[in-house]
Amino acid sequence: MQLYVLFLLFLSVTLLSHSSSLAALKNSPQADLVVKKVSITKTYTDEAGHQHMKISYTISNEGKALAPASKLKMTKNNKDAIIRETPPLKPGESDTTTLNYEVTKEGNYQFKFSADYQNRIPENNNANNENTLYFGIGRAIGP
Repeated sequence: MQLYVLFLLFLSVTLLSHSSSLAALKNSPQADLVVKKVSITKTYTDEAGHQHMKISYTISNEGKALAPASKLKMTKNNKDAIIRETPPLKPGESDTTTLNYEVTKEGNYQFKFSADYQNRIPENNNANNENTLYFGIGRAIGP
């Protein structure tokens, strides 16, 4: 009987300790990575008619904790992924990256940027980890 009471007491203390740890983790400050300022600038058209451009994006940590190094995934038309490293970001810190990109065909394009795409960083808001850029490449109209 005493062993049973000791076991129940141990189980109660363990469960109470575990739930307190979970509550503390949930209420602790977290990072919040946001993809901002996505832009595109055409630089030139080469002899083959390919459009060369610079694509820039900024990732900011709007949370209250350090965001460790992570990876951003950029996809073109939901495929052709490019993976880029994002350095650790302190709260309030940002990192801007510019990529050179070549488009070889006319058409409409969608570039989607996903910060921490592997979802490895605990954040208080994962819904703002993405941003999308839409643009079209076509023939010039006129004489």
